[in-house]
Parts: sequence; C-alpha cells; structure tokens
Amino acid sequence: MLRDFRKPLVLAAPKLGLKHPAAISKLADMAPGTEFSPIIVNSYNETDEPALEVVLCSGKIFFDINSYLTENPSQKAIKVIRVEELAPFPSLPVHQELAGVSRDARVTWVQEEGMNQGAF
Repeated sequence: MLRDFRKPLVLAAPKLGLKHPAAISKLADMAPGTEFSPIIVNSYNETDEPALEVVLCSGKIFFDINSYLTENPSQKAIKVIRVEELAPFPSLPVHQELAGVSRDARVTWVQEEGMNQGAF
C-alpha cells in the first residue's frame, strides 16, 4: 500500500495451509523490525553432525513431511528446507544452508504434483 504503484497479491494456497495449526504465527513474528524469510529451515537431528539428507519443499507438503519425521524418528540427520518464496528463487539462502551439510548428503526436492507441474 505504501508503494507508488499497485501490485496484486496472488495467494495460490490450498485451505489446509491457511487453517493448519502449525501454520499459525505469533503476533511478535510480524512486529516492527522483523522481515520475511524466503526459506524456513527445520532440522531433525539429535546430534551436532552435518545433515546427511536434505529435503527441499514448498507449500502444504511440508506439513506431511514434518508429521512423518516427528512421529518416526530417523536414524539419519535430516534437514528440511521449506522454500517460502518461489519467484525469484532464493538461491543465496538455499546455497548458504547447503554449505553446512555433508558433501555426501542427498538433496531432494519434494512436491505433490508430477515433475512437469508445480514448482519443480
């Protein structure tokens, strides 16, 4: 609203992402001095060793991944990078997160749609 030009807001999200209990933010997360984060990193690692598996995802599929990893603790160190901004793709923050993982780590993009659809 403060810009000199109008830019439409397009929210392409299923209702699950709007109503899911884990998708609720505190008012302090939107207070003055805070800023939008293009990626959100969740680590499912009990030790300090680098992640052996990295999962990149966007949208409501994160909630399925999160519930599975929470209910089924893995023997591996897993890092989930939730991409919150697809265009322009946040290359620098993603590369910075990937720099902290093992060279042998498997990096996977996960989405519900087929490869010729969605963010892939």
